[in-house]
Amino acid sequence: EPRDLTDVAWLTKQSDVRLFEVVSVGVSKTAMPAYHDSLSPDERFLVVHYLRYFGDPLAKQFLEQGFFYPLPSP
Repeated sequence: EPRDLTDVAWLTKQSDVRLFEVVSVGVSKTAMPAYHDSLSPDERFLVVHYLRYFGDPLAKQFLEQGFFYPLPSP
C-alpha cells in the first residue's frame, strides 16, 4: 500500500535526504518507482518540499504563503 503522507509521526522521522533518495531511486519490491530519469534534481527537491506540506505545519504555512520552507541541499 502507498505510504500515508498525512501520518505526521512517520513523516517527521524522515530526513529530507531520505525523502529525496526515495523519490530518486524508488523503493524496491513496492509500487514506488524511481524518478531520477524523469525528474531533474531540482524537480525532485520540489517534490520533497511538497511532501513536507502534508506533515509539517510550518512547511505548509510557508508553501501556502508562496515560499519554500528551508531544506538542506541534497
